Amino acid sequence: MRGRIVPYRVIWTPDAENDLATVWMAAPDREAVTTAVYQLEQELTSSPLTVGESRRSSVERLVLFAPIGLTFFVVVDDNKVFVTAVTLIS
Repeated sequence: MRGRIVPYRVIWTPDAENDLATVWMAAPDREAVTTAVYQLEQELTSSPLTVGESRRSSVERLVLFAPIGLTFFVVVDDNKVFVTAVTLIS
């Protein structure tokens, strides 16, 4: 089928999962963290190279979406996004 868009699979590294747990526990508004993660995962699934801004390489990216920041990289050939770090931002 021509023109079919294949969604990206979002994979959280163990370090990112630990970061997220720490951020969630420390957050003054845990619902805001949950909502931000959900919305960012939706964007990363459909068009990860347009989310946030590039870092050290063309595939490593950072996005700030209050109250969190995510660092991730994209493997275009495999349609995968690896979330590598999560931070709580003010």
